[in-house]
Amino acid sequence: MTLILAAPNHPAITEVLYHVPAKDAGDANRDGARDPAGDEFVEITNLSGSPIDLGGYAIIDSDTWWFLSERGTKPVDLAADVEGKNVLFVFPACRLEPGASAVVFNGFEMKSGGKTGPIGTKDKPAGPNQGFGGALVFTAGITTAKAGFGNDGDWVALLSPAGEFLQVVRWGKPDHAPPAKAPVSDAPEQPKGSAQRAKVRGEWVFVDHATLGEGGNLFSPGVGDAGVPKEGSQPGDDGREPGRRPPLR
Repeated sequence: MTLILAAPNHPAITEVLYHVPAKDAGDANRDGARDPAGDEFVEITNLSGSPIDLGGYAIIDSDTWWFLSERGTKPVDLAADVEGKNVLFVFPACRLEPGASAVVFNGFEMKSGGKTGPIGTKDKPAGPNQGFGGALVFTAGITTAKAGFGNDGDWVALLSPAGEFLQVVRWGKPDHAPPAKAPVSDAPEQPKGSAQRAKVRGEWVFVDHATLGEGGNLFSPGVGDAGVPKEGSQPGDDGREPGRRPPLR
């Protein structure tokens, strides 16, 4: 595990679901049906003390970066229209308050209405979604089941509006390495739930959400930092009761 350092004055990735649990337990977007691609998500959180305009920030995966950067030889054009066939989501103009989160679902075959609540797109944000802790929730609008995270090895990155790599979350052995200077945090391979930012032995790292002491929940999109590992699984102790949300850092 590696120490997670959020770039100052920028949001940070706090949770990633890349290994969607089986059956109904994997219905992370709450649309009533589990989908191995559509229920994948990335959560980012404003860990700073000031509001952040999310407009122009982007979520991208390794295959999309490799393709758009022509095998890492040039910067990614964030204005590229991937037509829902690659994992690239550029946030529309919207305000993320201190401590607040935004969640981007893959969105393949995602059904609207019901328990999903208000869902934004790359063109327009939606209001706070109370079904997801009051977070801003978006769909990346993926149109093919082939566009999603690799379970065995992949990475996802948060880019600044200028295309700077602010954070990479990596698991397993991806086919393509991230740029050499990108700040990389390692996440668990084949977790039972999402990879969740948590405090372990005084350091912020990514752990399997299923190990958190909060009733065995497999993920918690929209909650931000969500707990500490259960005793006997991945030991961590920061002086809080299990399952209590840690202070934002």
